[in-house]
Parts: sequence; C-alpha cells; structure tokens
Amino acid sequence: MILQPRTISEAIESLNKLDIEKVWFRGFKEEELEVHLNDFIKNTDYDYYWIIADDVIVDNKPLELLRPLLYEGKVVSGYCLLSNDIDRYNISTEDNLTLSHYYHTSFIQYLWKRKRYNLPKGDVELAKSFENIVDNEEDINNIINNDRNLMIGKRLEDFLSKDEILSQTNDYFTTTFTGWSFTGMPKEVWLNYPFRTAFSGSHTDAQFTIRYVLNDYNEIWTHKEAEHIHLKQDLNESFKQDWIVGVENPIIHFGNGMINRNEIESECIWWE
Repeated sequence: MILQPRTISEAIESLNKLDIEKVWFRGFKEEELEVHLNDFIKNTDYDYYWIIADDVIVDNKPLELLRPLLYEGKVVSGYCLLSNDIDRYNISTEDNLTLSHYYHTSFIQYLWKRKRYNLPKGDVELAKSFENIVDNEEDINNIINNDRNLMIGKRLEDFLSKDEILSQTNDYFTTTFTGWSFTGMPKEVWLNYPFRTAFSGSHTDAQFTIRYVLNDYNEIWTHKEAEHIHLKQDLNESFKQDWIVGVENPIIHFGNGMINRNEIESECIWWE
C-alpha cells in the first residue's frame, strides 16, 4: 500500500521494481484514507499488508529481511532518516512518553473536530474516556499552546542514530515507533488498529505506534539492514515536490505507479 500525494519520478521508478503486488492510494489527503485505506483492507483478501510513503528510493532488501518475521505473525518495519538534515532515523528503542503526551492532546483535538463537523467517532469506547475533558475551543487551544514546546523539544532525541542502530546486540530488534517505512502487519492487526490520523489530519504512523505499542504493549520488529532512502531534505518543511492532492481526482489502483493519471489502465483501478 503506497501513500502517494506526489508524483516523484525517481521514487515511482524505484517502487515499481519491488517484488510485491502494489496498490497506490494516489492523490488523497491522509485523513481521507481513514475511510478508503481501511475499506481496502476490509474488502480484500490478503493475509499481510505492507505500507510505505511515496518519497523514497527502495530495493527489496527490507522486504526480504522482514518477511520471515511477518509470516510468524509479527508486526515489522524497516526504517529511513526522518529527513536528510539530521542523523536520526524513524525507529526508537525508547518508551517515548512524549508521544503518549502528544496522543492525549491530539485526541482531544480529534474529538473536537468530530463534534464540530458532526462526524462519526472512529473509536467509540476510547472517545468516551476523553469526551468530557474539554468542551470548548478555547480550552483546546490552551492545551495545544501549552504543550507544543514540550512535545517538539523532547521528541527527536527518542529516535535512533545510525551508530545506535548498528550497535544493537542482535540483527533483529524491537522498535517502539514505526514511520510507515516498509511496515508490514497481518490483516487482523490492521483491522484491530485501523489507519487513523491525529487532529491535524496526519501523523497516522504515530497514532498507530501509540495505540499498538504504548497503550497495548505490543512489539514492532526491525532489522539493522532494513534501511531505505528518504528523499525529504528538511525536517521542518513539508515535502511537496510534484504535489497532486487537490490538483487531480484521487484514485486507488493496482500495478505500476504512473506520472500521468491518464496512463493508469482501467483494469487496474480499484476505486475512483
């Protein structure tokens, strides 16, 4: 499952070469995929589903290294740099209490969005435990403003450097974070922990990590050599090269990725 808000030619060419069946979620906002990606998993019959972003240069090595553990029923993930201006990768061996704090704040925002726009709540039982915390936008804004520095200031140090990755005792080790970098799970895990954004309409990887690892004490496995290249250059700037969200109609299709939407063959289209 490739999240594709852009048409980066070198990334598309690289992803097309992977030895795995591919489905492209092209031109969607991340929050729109709360419906479409989850529906895809519910209504298809694969045993395992992998997910990756579209701003990458990849080869088959992470798949080959991680498949054996995936086939044992484990959740697995490769890794890449958070961005090319820092030596931190999107895996961690810390408990990441800052993410737990972040989740609390973002879920309050999530509930406010659902309340304001009269949208259904994605997790009714979890929502019930939070819904009475705040009841107005001013309270929410105060929470966000008071907590932002704490969340951002402590977060980067929780992620591993390359030296820290290579110094792990075993080739396979567990991570308390996954950044949708060749992240693979059995279907039942996807159904139990569906794709869900924070209030910002993004951060689905963090939301999964918080629910699966921090809240429910499950494990995500990785391998020292399960690395790929991330094209993002600056951690503090959105990478919107060749952006297509809002420019063209979204589509879900199988097969190879394309630069031009009209090159997608009709028999490959799953949804449009």
